[in-house]
Amino acid sequence: MPKLVLNLTDTQIRSALSSHKKLSVKVQIKLADGKGLFFIIDKNGNAYWTWDYTRPITKKRNSISLGTYPEISLSNARAKRADCRELLAQNIDPAIQKQREDELTQFQNNTFKLIADEYRKTEELEPSTQRRNNFVWDKLYAAIGDKTITDITPSQILDVNSHRFCRHLLVR
Repeated sequence: MPKLVLNLTDTQIRSALSSHKKLSVKVQIKLADGKGLFFIIDKNGNAYWTWDYTRPITKKRNSISLGTYPEISLSNARAKRADCRELLAQNIDPAIQKQREDELTQFQNNTFKLIADEYRKTEELEPSTQRRNNFVWDKLYAAIGDKTITDITPSQILDVNSHRFCRHLLVR
């Protein structure tokens, strides 16, 4: 028979935080809200939400962090738990889904300008060469600097590298 767990209240959370501060020997405190949602206060006094679940494919236990306490309230943590439970009902592992979403946002934030700036930091060029290259970089930034790397096509690079552009470099 499953263990009956009463839902947490905000008062219980605040009292656990204050009692943890008063302890002379710091220990981890773990409060259950039900359906796998836990409020944890670690030895350093950091408070965060976790959700324990069984992975749909491997059937192994896993825990996923839902955020830190003051930023994520009790109601927000319950809403996140409900979202994760919906993913599990569709046989999708919430941890893997979260990892995929993070990778997607990282891909979308990789603009040509950001990656080119990182590359330019590694270059060790003479000042005269840097001045000449700045002209090329400025033209590239103006044309494709704000586009993500995955959206840039070879034809866009060729458009930047037009005949008039090449002629200007020869004159310079």
